[in-house]
This record gives sequence, C-alpha cells and structure tokens, in this order.
Amino acid sequence: MAEPIPASEAPAAPVPTATPTVAAGSTSPVDLVLKVVAAVGTGIGILGFVTFFGGAILWVRLNEAELPATEAVAVIPNSVLVTTGAVFLAPAVAIAASVIAASFVVYLFCNLGPQRAARKRRNAAKKTRQRAEAAGRDANAEALAAKNARAKLTSREKELAEAEKAGETGRVQSLNEKITKQRPGAERLDAAAERLVSAAVAAKAKADNETEEAELELERSRPQILIEAIVGGLVLFVLPLLSNRVIGHAGLGWEITLAAVLIFGALISVFAYLETERFIWFGVAAFFTVGIYLGLATYVSTERNPKVQPAAALRTGHDPVYGFLVADTGSNLYLGSFDKTGRPPHLVVIPRTQVTELTVGPLLDPDKARRRAISLALAECTQKVEVPATDTTPARKTRACDRDQKQALRDAL
Repeated sequence: MAEPIPASEAPAAPVPTATPTVAAGSTSPVDLVLKVVAAVGTGIGILGFVTFFGGAILWVRLNEAELPATEAVAVIPNSVLVTTGAVFLAPAVAIAASVIAASFVVYLFCNLGPQRAARKRRNAAKKTRQRAEAAGRDANAEALAAKNARAKLTSREKELAEAEKAGETGRVQSLNEKITKQRPGAERLDAAAERLVSAAVAAKAKADNETEEAELELERSRPQILIEAIVGGLVLFVLPLLSNRVIGHAGLGWEITLAAVLIFGALISVFAYLETERFIWFGVAAFFTVGIYLGLATYVSTERNPKVQPAAALRTGHDPVYGFLVADTGSNLYLGSFDKTGRPPHLVVIPRTQVTELTVGPLLDPDKARRRAISLALAECTQKVEVPATDTTPARKTRACDRDQKQALRDAL
C-alpha cells in the first residue's frame, strides 16, 4: 500500500489558467450600453435630471403663455426648478418602486420555499464536510501510526537479513518470532488507515457535491428571471397609463407616440434587468423611462390645456399689479401679463424693493387665472398700509388702494 504523503511534502497542484475567449480590448454591446448609461447617469445625476425636467415643464408652460420662455426660465431660481420637477416626477418614483416590488414578489413566490430547503441542504452539507475533514485528520493520524509500525517491521526484517547472513541462528529465530507477531498488527493498521482515509475522502467529495448542488438551486433560473422581468414590464406599462390619462384624449397621433414611448421604455427597462439581474438597475431604468414618458405627456397636456399661476402684488407708490407668476427672486419679481386687447402677453419686471405684498394662487387655465389674479389684487387692496409722517401730516394707516384703483380692477374683470 502506498504510504500517505505529508501535506508539507505533497507536490503543489498546478493552478489552472483561464483560456481567454474574448480578444483583448473587445467589449460586448451590453457592456458598452451599460457603461454609456452609467457615464450619463454620473454626469447628469438624479438631481440634474429633476432640475432639467422642471425647467422643461416651465419652459413649455411659459411658451404656451406666449412669453419669452428661455429668458423667463433663466431667471427662475434653481430651487423652483427642482421642486417643479420633483412634483411631476413623484409618480415616476412610485412607479419604479412598484416595478421593483412586483418583480420581487415574483422572486419571493418562486424562491422562498425552495431556497429555504436549499439553504438547509447547504448548511447540512457544510457540517458534513466539517465532519469529513475531522475524520480525515484522524485518518492521517492512523496512517502515521501505520507508517511507524511498517517502519519498525522493515527495520526488523533488515536485522533478520543481517543475522541470516552472519549465521546467528539464535538471533534469527528471535527476530522471526518478533516479525511474525508484528506483521499482523502492522497490516491491520495499514488496512484501517486506508479505510479511514478512503471514507474521509468520499465523505468530503459527497459534501462538496451537495454544497455545489445547493448553491446552484439558490441561483435564479433564466426562465424565472424572464418571468420577473415580464411582470415588472407589465406594471411599468400599465401604471403610467393609470396615473396619467393624457393618452386617452391627446389625439390619435400623440396617442400612438405616447404608447410607443411607453412600450420602448418598458422594453429598455426589461432589457436592463435581464442583462444585470439586479432589482436596482430595473428600478433606475424604470424611473428614467417613466420620467421621459411623463415629460412628453406633460408637454402634450400643457400644449392642449396650458395653465399658469395667478399672482397679485402691491407696490409702494404705484398701482397694484396682477398677472401670473414667473419667478420671485431676491432682486426682482417677474410676472407674466395676460393677453389684453391691443397688447400681447409680455414679461413684467418689478424691483423687489417696491413690492409690499405678494399673493399667489394655484395653477389655473389662463382665463380663470386672470380673474383669480384680479380677485387677489382686490383682496389686497382692502388691506391697510402704513403711511410715513411728513412735515405737514402725521403717520397714519390707510387703504392700500384708492377708489380709482379698485374701480380699474373691477373693470378688468
């Protein structure tokens, strides 16, 4: 029987080298797309995308109101752009979360029970391997004892040969008796050590195989990933339609365009999930694609039914002014004027130092917004303002607007 080789003397196993299957420097189309998406996402960022979205919405709204949209958006504070974009993109966040939730529910339904059993088998296999390793250490100890017994027997056999050569009859007889007694014990030790080593190796191999099988069961199969992607894609297609009803009354051309954008966005998100197999990428792709769809839907909605935010302001030493709010900065108040006979809408710039009172209403269509803005101005006119003292008159409180100013506002209604 071959004697066991100590671990320190065993030759090192050759390390397998991976054979390259792709030429150096080559990149698959999927890797290239993911790298481009990652680069664009890093450059723009979520905040940049939200800001851009808010600016685009306000630009469309101001352009439909026949104002110089580019100049008007340029003076709007960045915080307003972010807030506007965030309000309109909130459904995109909710839809992306719903897509991930739907796919994750499918994942749990397909994996919760089987994976629990696979984990139990894997843990049991790991414990079996630990026991096999302990048995292997015991077998090595037995093999070492058998080796020592075999070495002693070999030494006696050499002494016997020397005694026979020297003709020492008494010593030969004594050594023969000792060898006869030692050989069965050494052979038993060899056989026992061989059985233990073989059993330990077999148990370790079986445990490794069971562990590998359990690990394979823990991995999701391709059909399951495809089902998760399809369910998430359906949610990604249906929820935007339910959250934004523009596609139902936008006209045939726009309805086809919106449906195509939504389908294409769902396919892009499904593709990202199938290639990465990660829920996070599914959600990120869904957020951006739904955001693009909502942006286009918002453009269609604004074009068909533009809305503005009515506003009215009191000014020191001037008539009250009304219009729709464009921007309110630290230096100026920017209002858009409503369409009047003989004068188209235009941008009104009022120094902020002149403004003593500003009231803003909700988004309304232009005609309702004009009437609401005048009503806000009339409400402000009922307030009393402090008039500073002069050389001839003491300080006093008076109405913010006189009768003529109020009448002019009523006539505008």
